[in-house]
Amino acid sequence: MNEELARRYEAALRETLGREGRMISLSKSGYRKNYPDRVPVFNGNVCLVGGKVWWGDLDLTLDEPELVALARRVGQTVYVLYESDARFCNEGRPLLGRAVYSVTASGHSDFEYEYLERTRDGTLRRRQSLPETRRRVRAGIKLDRRWGR
Repeated sequence: MNEELARRYEAALRETLGREGRMISLSKSGYRKNYPDRVPVFNGNVCLVGGKVWWGDLDLTLDEPELVALARRVGQTVYVLYESDARFCNEGRPLLGRAVYSVTASGHSDFEYEYLERTRDGTLRRRQSLPETRRRVRAGIKLDRRWGR
């Protein structure tokens, strides 16, 4: 964690995202079951260009307005990364290019379009899986009974 950046923006982080390490549910699978279309990021990391400044559970469906407000307050792009992209080997240099979600100070957002979508009400939701439409190739082996001996 970039302690200097975290201290500099401590008030903005606390007022928008709350305390570090917050949990949105005791059960990840239970949360996903109860809210299948929401976009939770468990053990998420909030980063700025200089490094990680906050960590905890986020629900992008509900927390996006706070992330937009944070980006405006700090005057720079805010990135949300999965745990492995900003911890362990990546603690010193978070992988910002792999962000699940990012928002600029002007309010322009970017997210994983393959898995997420913005609905008519403006919230981010998990994209419904599309039905399988491509034809499957079936292959089989026909055994000659003469070889079975």
